[in-house]
Amino acid sequence: MPESQHQHLQTLNYDQVGKLVELLETCVEIHGYGNLPTLQIPLKELLRKVSHNLKDGNINLHNIRLNGGTASYILKQQQHQNCYKKNYQQQGLTTGHHRVGVKPNYNDIDLVFNVDMSNDSQAQVILTTILKTIIEYLPDTMAQQGFQYYMLKKAYLIKLVKVFNGTNRWSLISFRNHYGRNVEFKFVDTIERQFQFSVDSFQILLDSILSLYDYKLTLIDSHYLSHNFYPTVIAECLYGDFHLASQHLDQKIIATKKPEEIRGGGLLKYCSLLLQGYKPESELQMGIMARYMCSRFFIDFTRLEQQEERLVSYLDCHFHHDYPVKYKYLLILKSVIKRNTVCLMDLERRQTLRLINKLIYQYNPRKHEFYAIAHQHQQHHHYPSFHYRPHDVVNHYLPSSSYYSYPQYHYQQHRQHHYY
Repeated sequence: MPESQHQHLQTLNYDQVGKLVELLETCVEIHGYGNLPTLQIPLKELLRKVSHNLKDGNINLHNIRLNGGTASYILKQQQHQNCYKKNYQQQGLTTGHHRVGVKPNYNDIDLVFNVDMSNDSQAQVILTTILKTIIEYLPDTMAQQGFQYYMLKKAYLIKLVKVFNGTNRWSLISFRNHYGRNVEFKFVDTIERQFQFSVDSFQILLDSILSLYDYKLTLIDSHYLSHNFYPTVIAECLYGDFHLASQHLDQKIIATKKPEEIRGGGLLKYCSLLLQGYKPESELQMGIMARYMCSRFFIDFTRLEQQEERLVSYLDCHFHHDYPVKYKYLLILKSVIKRNTVCLMDLERRQTLRLINKLIYQYNPRKHEFYAIAHQHQQHHHYPSFHYRPHDVVNHYLPSSSYYSYPQYHYQQHRQHHYY
């Protein structure tokens, strides 16, 4: 295909295919709630099983794509030797029966299933299909007990979202993982926008490589790959110009288009990129866009409790228990909001900054260091008067109204998200 006509498409090279193969061979962990067992499933097997079950349920599946930060990780140019033998250590995920304790270069594994989903009943069929797939991986003794679907939904799924309005028909299913490395399936019929910034606008089409797994599971293996023999895999850039977006990814440049179209404005992701050392492509242009980001964020999350819920959820999903990183992130967020928020009244702006200050105090690493030292000191000297409880340090909920109250403001929601 001529490069000039398809600037948004690119074929993966040998190293990139090797990283993709090792990701597909990685065992993902789906943790059960309470005493239910943890499911360890190779990602390639989970995708194949879900694909076949969807077709058996008369769901028209067009393609499966790797999306978001995981796709960016695959495409990013890195200096590494013998990537096929070392990428497992770089991932820090379960490989076979061994776990390597290195933090991966991405958080969630996001998969997009492009399907025909014209009505609500088809979305319910998709959810039922996912739950049937989970049952297939339960131990035989448990599968025979006849688990109800609502029990499995609460036990193994952590997030369920369904959006059906004029131009959006999609649903999101996220599997539970205690380490914050959730596997998320997004089933898309139509959607306004699937990316926030150029560096997370990549999608890798997996159908060609999954079809080879269907033909022979051992055919796609890192030991069989070479520079002269590896599968042809296509990647797409939703930002538009693949070469330009790749430059942004390799050079850590922040660029976006029309942030006012993004739910939440892309504000939280923007601050995360700043934390990772990314720099704006143009300070002046990004300053203007940051105002749009802040305005859209406060349109979508008008009330203070909504802002706290969204912010705490983002921190937990992306930084898990890394309190020093959460602390640095909140300092950046406070600075961005303080400089670029022009849509709020002075009282509302002070309330939001006060909320961020409260979270900054909660995640202050010096505070946690003090409690840890005090706890060790208590254990050493056996002081009965001091009791350290870790869950007292970080409280993810608003204090009671008698202790700390905010005036309540009610606005009409910009969009409605319906839940299962």
